[in-house]
Amino acid sequence: MTYLILGGGLQGRAAVYALRQLDPDATVIVGDLNPETARAFVERVGVPAPMFVQLDASDTKEVTNWMKRADVVLDMLPIAFTEGMAELAVEAETHLVNTFYPGRISGLHERALEKQVTILPEMGMDPGIDLVMAHRLLMEFDKVTEFYSYGAGIPEREACDNILNYKISWIWSGVLDSYIRPAHFIADGKEVSLKAEEVFLPENLHPVILQELGELEAIPNGNAIAYVDTLGLKRTALRNMGRYSLRWPGHAAHILAWHRLGFFEKDVNPDLGISPFTFLVKHFEPRLQYREGERDLGIVVVKATGTRDGKEVTITDSLIDRRDLKTGLYAMNRMVGFAAAIAAAMIATGEISGRGVLSPAKDVPVSPFLERLAGFGMEIEREEA
Repeated sequence: MTYLILGGGLQGRAAVYALRQLDPDATVIVGDLNPETARAFVERVGVPAPMFVQLDASDTKEVTNWMKRADVVLDMLPIAFTEGMAELAVEAETHLVNTFYPGRISGLHERALEKQVTILPEMGMDPGIDLVMAHRLLMEFDKVTEFYSYGAGIPEREACDNILNYKISWIWSGVLDSYIRPAHFIADGKEVSLKAEEVFLPENLHPVILQELGELEAIPNGNAIAYVDTLGLKRTALRNMGRYSLRWPGHAAHILAWHRLGFFEKDVNPDLGISPFTFLVKHFEPRLQYREGERDLGIVVVKATGTRDGKEVTITDSLIDRRDLKTGLYAMNRMVGFAAAIAAAMIATGEISGRGVLSPAKDVPVSPFLERLAGFGMEIEREEA
């Protein structure tokens, strides 16, 4: 099998590492504008060297040519390229996996189906692993009245040495963008919409206690209602449903202050020469880096309440991963890159056989996927009440 990884950043490097474990004989091609950093990673961790190609993602002709050489493409590029790469894959008649929300990619379904191409978006950590875990969990219920999904990329407690209790294991500008989107969820049977600033108000947070970590705060995250149909839930039966980011207590209060002080404004301030948002990116990015030996946590939790065999039950499935200090890969990199690599390998072998634009919530075979995650040390813990 031949895999093309577009983007040799942290997630792309994790995908290389995972593919080498999953399919040692595969041909792996890494395309990046500056592939030397990915090459240095491969040499350091000692996995069989992939082919490195200097590739400009804006050069659509060259990208298409490389796509045609692959069985599956893993798009690990920034979100700005997501839609374009999916369109190129359909034209090249090559399967593709990416890690972002589908957005307008959903509109490619009929064209992809016609060309017998699989496009699998949302195949990272959150979204991604959470949706596969949700699929497994929800199949166990006869009726679901409550469903919650939580995701986090945060420092271990020992690495929390700043007022935000946060460090960067993903694209910092992407984290900040996630803090300026509204949230939609279901509470007490009613659909609730919050503006970006309202998301961080104390009354919209709730505590989550994980046995291994203690108390975290849950912050509404994005549009949970959009997943009602995707997850096969019945809207009329749902009392509560939401998707949340987890942070150490106190984080939301600082983000709320940034909102109220106008730091998320993207218009350029003529006196500063940059926007307040750009200031947040440039000022904090070098100050929120992990030091050598510090670890991050990747957390995915899905929780459901409903009836099973005539009895009401609440089940919570939790997955916690940590930075691998041997490879240097953060938990966030591992969970995003490994999930994408596992799905790509399953497409290549035919275990994922659907065509068109698919969803991890219903089109990824649950047991084989989770077994491969467990093979990388990502075990799911269950609590039932």
